[in-house]
This record gives sequence, C-alpha cells and structure tokens, in this order.
Amino acid sequence: MKRISLLSMCFLITVFLFGANYVHANGDDQVKPEVVKVIAVGDNMVEITFNEELDETTAEDISNYSIEQPYGAKLKLDIYSAKLNDAKNKVIITTNEQNNYSVYMLSISNVADVAGNVIDNCQFAFVGM
Repeated sequence: MKRISLLSMCFLITVFLFGANYVHANGDDQVKPEVVKVIAVGDNMVEITFNEELDETTAEDISNYSIEQPYGAKLKLDIYSAKLNDAKNKVIITTNEQNNYSVYMLSISNVADVAGNVIDNCQFAFVGM
C-alpha cells in the first residue's frame, strides 16, 4: 500500500511540475505564452520575461504593447522599439524617459510563441527608474 501511495505522489508531483508546459503526444505545443516578470532596467527600458520562446515578428511588433500610468494623469509612455533576445524569451522595450518611482501598467496582446499560440491579453505593473 505504501508503494502505491508513493507512486501516486510521484505522479502527482510530476504532473504539477510539468503540467504548465504540456505538449500533446504529437509534439504540437498547445500552451499559450505567459509573462514571468516585468521590470524597468533603465530610465527608458522595460524587460519582459516570458515562460517560453516567442515568435520574433509578434514579439517585436510595438503595437502589441502599451504603457500608461494606472491612475492620476494616466501619462502614456511612447514605445519606440521592442527587441527579442537571442534566447527568444525576453523582450526589451525602449520608451521615452520614465518618471522615477512612478507606477506604470504594461498591457500586452497578440504576442505568440513559436508554435503560434497567442498570449491572453494581460497587464502588469512595474515601477519606473
């Protein structure tokens, strides 16, 4: 009985750990990309880390991103470029100068992974540098 419980527990842990990156038996990726982290990395750059490799065309399309303050004057940041890194899982967005310690809301839509799965529209807060 202990052996069955141990095997069941190992199976559940395996499903839990690898379930988010589920791939069908035929090899087709069915998982939409997700944002892992958003941080300001300079006074005019924002780094977005994703959980998987992205399609370069959609990841570098600046119309798929917008940044504004979530309250008050709702100042928008202009987005000048979006560059995918060599590992294809991080995008660096170049903006006009951010205000120090101001909270911004990044909106992302229409970004796809290499299999063509499109991210759900999402928003993430970050603090300007």
